[in-house]
Amino acid sequence: MNAQKQSRMTRFPASQVLLFLSLTEQRACDIEAQLSRAGVSAAPERLQRVLDQLVKQDLVRIRMRGDERSYHLGKGPEVEAALEAAWARQGL
Repeated sequence: MNAQKQSRMTRFPASQVLLFLSLTEQRACDIEAQLSRAGVSAAPERLQRVLDQLVKQDLVRIRMRGDERSYHLGKGPEVEAALEAAWARQGL
């Protein structure tokens, strides 16, 4: 596997995760599946680090239902600005 493809398989922008969460609340495995459908293979531990970072930045919130953890967008101007930047990075 060439280095460029290897890089694409292990790295993805947090902005892509934000855009997925703009659709609906999701579990990490759902986000991983969406990344895969978009042609980006994300290691679960890398995705978890990105989610943890977004939570720490108050852009994403965690909802616990029993033992199940799901993620949804936070609220406020910081979240709106992050989403606008994410859309811009996607060229949309």
